[in-house]
Amino acid sequence: MSSINKSSGKFSLHGKQSLTGRHSLGRPSLGRPSLGRPSIGRPSIVGFNRQPTNVSSRGKVALSQKEIEENSRTLREFLSNQTMLTMDPPVTNKKFNLANEVNFLDYLQVIVWHIDPNYQCSKLQEDLNFWLHAFELGTFQATIFSNISHNWKYIVDAFVKLINVVRCNEETLSLEKEDEEDQFALDVWAQSRYVDVLFAAISNQNGASACTPEHYEEPLREYIEQLASVLEVNGDILEDLRNEESNLRRKKNDLEEIYREIESERNLLEKMKGDEESLKLFSSKLDGHLSKIREDIAEQVKKCDVIQQEIDKAHSKLNLTRDTVTNQRLSKTEAREFSEKNNMLANRILRNEEVNKEFENECDEKSKQVTEKLKLVEITSEKTINRIKKLDKDIGGGFVSKELNWKKIDAFSDIDDLLNYYRTSVCKVVDKSIGKLCNQLNEKENLLLQKKNALTETTKSYSNCEEKLERLNLAIKDTNKSIEIESKEMMQKIKEEEEKKEVLTKQIISMKNRPIVDIKEYIAEEMTKLENFENRCKNFVMSKREKYDNIIETDRKDMEKLNILKDKLENLLKENHEFQQRMGMTQSRWLI
Repeated sequence: MSSINKSSGKFSLHGKQSLTGRHSLGRPSLGRPSLGRPSIGRPSIVGFNRQPTNVSSRGKVALSQKEIEENSRTLREFLSNQTMLTMDPPVTNKKFNLANEVNFLDYLQVIVWHIDPNYQCSKLQEDLNFWLHAFELGTFQATIFSNISHNWKYIVDAFVKLINVVRCNEETLSLEKEDEEDQFALDVWAQSRYVDVLFAAISNQNGASACTPEHYEEPLREYIEQLASVLEVNGDILEDLRNEESNLRRKKNDLEEIYREIESERNLLEKMKGDEESLKLFSSKLDGHLSKIREDIAEQVKKCDVIQQEIDKAHSKLNLTRDTVTNQRLSKTEAREFSEKNNMLANRILRNEEVNKEFENECDEKSKQVTEKLKLVEITSEKTINRIKKLDKDIGGGFVSKELNWKKIDAFSDIDDLLNYYRTSVCKVVDKSIGKLCNQLNEKENLLLQKKNALTETTKSYSNCEEKLERLNLAIKDTNKSIEIESKEMMQKIKEEEEKKEVLTKQIISMKNRPIVDIKEYIAEEMTKLENFENRCKNFVMSKREKYDNIIETDRKDMEKLNILKDKLENLLKENHEFQQRMGMTQSRWLI
């Protein structure tokens, strides 16, 4: 990646028809991992196996029109800066919603070239998911690629994410460039030690054809430790940052778990609202059922009154007939007719009495049913009042007065009085309790929103820490590379110094025949050169010391910020734990 940035910096396609497979970049695929230093610190993402494993596929994520336009503009600007002159049609004129799979594969090849110039794209779905998975950006399902003309905006969004990775890496490299200094100053503190490191690596190689890390890893590690001690570089900063990263990652997982629990508690509160509506519906059904029972009782009472009136009329007629028979004498024919009428009337009275008994039995059964219903109403009334009192106590409402209590049915003259009592006294308390519970729910939702915002800020801080750690790793790799380059230059300079030494020896031999005055002048000139060289070495060491002091001061400030962030996270976890306990207590009360 660094070699790419040091070159022209743009991707040219002069005289090529396509970027993939055919004559894309003028360089065929090597079929092996890239030998250059990976740009993002992932040495294993390019190789033979290009199929990502254990990839979590994602579906479509809704994008706003503003995001779609911004992504299209970003991709178009990036591609236009690559001097792509021969694409048919040109990128600057062709709309992405009209592009086909081959066009998108060409765009992907341009982006990937900035990451690994030896990587050859062949299939849009596999290659795009491979790079998205490599940078942990999520992957697409196969349905996204089945209709590119409709899902092009999601592919463009993925391209923009890869472009952001490329730009972030370029910015990191530009910030980590080292100032070119006089390399002779290394002789002041490390010439002999570094030569020892090189000779140790050569001896460890023991005639091998290639130099591997095992040959120079141990002496190079000792050399770096000595270098750190000379320049007073604190080597524990990286380990502290890694520990802080693991702690932040663990706390992030804890916060996500708490967030899920809060969401479940919120769902339970929503379910409680549904239970409240069902209780109101049950109460209305109970009122309707009681009204039907009252209507049935009134009808049966009316029927009983009518039958009782008929019985009274029959008894009055019988008494009147008896008086008439007693006071008057009848002929046999009249007596026979009167006897027949009397028998008919007696039979009718018997039938009416039987019907009356049936009505009485039916009234008794209805009365028993009404009694059972009233007992059920009494029990339900008691439970309802107790639940209202408990709810009022839990939410701290204070709406329930001492006089409010469940009452037996016998305390009221009619069932209507009981219903009126509930409407005027109990329902008001329930409405007030529901209002306060809604207010508490709104407060909990506001608190949950604050926790979400705090979690978002924590996630951003964690991402910043990851970026700093990644930059520090890249700086270490660049330092190792610069050490290798400096070692080669050092060997060359040693040879040059040996040649100078031989020349100086010859000059000293030749100076023996010269006058003493010339020798003194020559020695004075050499001493002046030596003093100048010493001053340059001191300046180099001082500049390096100041630079590393600034780095250490920056790391110290970063550690202070991380400690502050750590305290905030601990406070946030404590508040979330307390909030979770309160929500758990509320849930247990509702379940009871």
